[in-house]
Amino acid sequence: MPFLVPDAVGKARPPRRKATAALAWVAAEHGADAVVKAARVFGDEPAEIVEEALSAGTPIPGVHGKPGEESPKAPAAYRRYAALKKDVRTIAADQIRRLEAAMVAGRRWTPEEFRASFADHPLIRHIARRLVWLADDRSFRIAEDRTLADSADTQFTLPASARIGIAHPLHLGEDAAAWSELFADYEITQPFPQLGRPVHALTGDERAASRLAAFAGARVPTGMVLGLIRYGWERGIPQDGGVEHDISLQVTPDRAIMIYLDPGIAAGAVDVFPEQTIREVLIYKTLGVKGDAAFGELDPVIASEVLAQLTALTGG
Repeated sequence: MPFLVPDAVGKARPPRRKATAALAWVAAEHGADAVVKAARVFGDEPAEIVEEALSAGTPIPGVHGKPGEESPKAPAAYRRYAALKKDVRTIAADQIRRLEAAMVAGRRWTPEEFRASFADHPLIRHIARRLVWLADDRSFRIAEDRTLADSADTQFTLPASARIGIAHPLHLGEDAAAWSELFADYEITQPFPQLGRPVHALTGDERAASRLAAFAGARVPTGMVLGLIRYGWERGIPQDGGVEHDISLQVTPDRAIMIYLDPGIAAGAVDVFPEQTIREVLIYKTLGVKGDAAFGELDPVIASEVLAQLTALTGG
């Protein structure tokens, strides 16, 4: 294999020091794209090896040469590693956001798609194995050796016809406690709040209503209202005086939630009105037609997420 240093050829799992040296050599000779291929051959975890190789001030054998001696290839190798490290971090951050959005939206994949995109992916699997997944209504995780296991830590077989998604805590029921205990035992840190995610439910009155009366009248900082944008909320169109009097969230193709604000957000000068009073929180099917939709029409996961955001906004 041309991308391996001589003393690593033929060894399935060389010591980590040699793996790091080999990856540094790969970066210098063949570029960043070859690093993942090399790491897969080594049988180690690419993200961890790359992170180790990039530790600040740590000499990389095989690139820096012997102690007190630096290879001419060292500067180029470090530049390539720096670029690779940046790419890995950017990819990871983007994928974490996408996976969280997929959990909330209830996105599903076939077993083949799940394996290719998550369980067997050389980088994404490091994120995916820190989550609880669903195969239809059965929960499982990706173990360290890429096998699948249930909440009792016994082997799980993925049904060929299963639709696979990331479990929201509402989907887990009584299994949530078992999963939390297992992840704590294995010291698995989740990439975003999943097992410890706040869960909310609409009251009977709220399910039948087109407005959430519990949040009306709350006074909140304008900056916190604008913070809803990271969850997909959109600022309203400026009206007279360039003031935006609402912020909205499209929760389904034909349902939107609107928060009406007073005095509103001054476009281009958001600090003019540092505090907002929530006048109303309404759900619409047709914008401007009050009462043509009810919150109970929402999927329970979507309803829980919206309630969590509004609760955090108002300090509830």
